[in-house]
Amino acid sequence: SPALMRGDIRLMDPDAPVLGIERTLDGETIRAWFNTTSQALELEVADAASLQVLDGHGLMAGSLVAGHLRLPGFGVVFSRKCV
Repeated sequence: SPALMRGDIRLMDPDAPVLGIERTLDGETIRAWFNTTSQALELEVADAASLQVLDGHGLMAGSLVAGHLRLPGFGVVFSRKCV
C-alpha cells in the first residue's frame, strides 16, 4: 500500500505496551498496531466499525472483533480505514 510505505505518519496512543501508527496518503488511511510483549493483549478501539483488517502480511496476526483489538504476543494488526 502506498499509504503504508510513504504516507504521513501519526503515532496513536493506545494502552502501552502496544505501538500504534496511522499512515495517510491520497485519502487512504492505514493503521497498524504492534504488540511489543510476549503476552496476548486486548484493547478497545473506538472506531473499529470503520476499519477493515488487512491480511496476507506474513506476520503473527491479531484480530479486530466487536470493537476489540486482540493481539497475540509480538503480534500485529494492519487495517484500512473505510469511509
